[in-house]
Amino acid sequence: MSQEKQPFCEPLNAGLASEPQAVGRRLAELFMALDRVNNWIVRGRITDALWEFRTKLRLDLEAEGWTVCYGDYNRCRVYVPGSKTGKRIRKARGELR
Repeated sequence: MSQEKQPFCEPLNAGLASEPQAVGRRLAELFMALDRVNNWIVRGRITDALWEFRTKLRLDLEAEGWTVCYGDYNRCRVYVPGSKTGKRIRKARGELR
C-alpha cells in the first residue's frame, strides 16, 4: 500500500489498548510531552524542531477528523473522529456547521 493511500492515524482495534479512545489518550500524552520541552528548560534549535513536529502532527490528525484541544490546567485531549465531544468542540471553533 502506498503512503498516499494509507490513513495518517487509524486505531487497530485489536486489543492491547489499540481501541480509538486509548489511542487518543496516548496521542494526548505525546502532545503534553512535546509541550514540556520548551525554551524554559532548553536552548537551541530543538525547541523549533519540536514545535514544527507538534504542529504538523496536529494538522495531520485534524485533517483526518481527530480533534486536539487543551482544557483545564493546560491538559491536552485528543478525540477520535466522529466523537460527540470532538464534534461539539470543532463546531464551537467554527470548523463544522
